[in-house]
Amino acid sequence: MAIYTRGGDGGQTALLGGARVPKSHPRVAAYGELDELNSVLGLARAALGGADPELDAGLARVQEECFALGALAAAAPDAAAKLPAPL
Repeated sequence: MAIYTRGGDGGQTALLGGARVPKSHPRVAAYGELDELNSVLGLARAALGGADPELDAGLARVQEECFALGALAAAAPDAAAKLPAPL
């Protein structure tokens, strides 16, 4: 089922907190790259299957950092101030 607002996005996207920026904004690229890195790290962890618990814990830590930094990148300045500091 498709859902349409018929409003279009005007080439912009909303940040956490409601501010709008162009989809070409470096902030949007940054949180997209962090999200992609996070998914690759998850794939690596799954492929390892817990064979090396120390490596898995390190990769999990990096994933947490990527998630926290991605949230900061996706948040407008006023909304970012309300987020917890990265690990």
